[in-house]
Amino acid sequence: MDLKWLAEQLDRPGYSQAGLARALGRDPASVSRMLKGESQIKANELPLIEHYLDATPESDTRPAPNAPMRPYRGDWASDIPVMGTTVGGEHGHADFEMNGEIAYHVPRPPRYAARRDVFALIVQGTSMSPWREPGSLVYVEGSRPPRNGEYVVIEMKPRNGDTVRPTFLKRLLGVTPTKVRLLQYEPRREFEIDRAKVVHIYRVVEPDELLGV
Repeated sequence: MDLKWLAEQLDRPGYSQAGLARALGRDPASVSRMLKGESQIKANELPLIEHYLDATPESDTRPAPNAPMRPYRGDWASDIPVMGTTVGGEHGHADFEMNGEIAYHVPRPPRYAARRDVFALIVQGTSMSPWREPGSLVYVEGSRPPRNGEYVVIEMKPRNGDTVRPTFLKRLLGVTPTKVRLLQYEPRREFEIDRAKVVHIYRVVEPDELLGV
């Protein structure tokens, strides 16, 4: 999200950093740091920001002069499936188990209107902190191969006849014919997994890319 544009929107009559802080459940100082680029906007905060900016202000119902056009979140279809909960853990334990169940649905950004390879996960645990904190929403796509340095969801084959598939949320360092090398942040550690046991490597879509900014 363009932070300069967001700051301009908050300067409109009836909107403020304090109001956005209340909408996000943050303190005003935290929002101020966010607008300066000193802290990251969490993926699950994007719909809350959109909702706050779309709400009619009490003091002024007029649109801001020359305000840039943007998608209206109320028109977004809420059909992106949330497949479960990722749990940040040690490299020897799965962060998440993919079992095909859908927990609920979240809004579909306009640029993904025709895509059916996109799903979402909710982060728990701190293995990828501060990139993603517990409770963060991450959107994931399956058709575009990730590049080294991007964040990924690694889906593994079931173990010992189980139906669930162990899954990892990490940063991709590299792929060889036999190994996938990954990085986690907390505790910081690089490790490898057997590529023959991998079903699919999904690319995590960052917030700016979701909104096309």
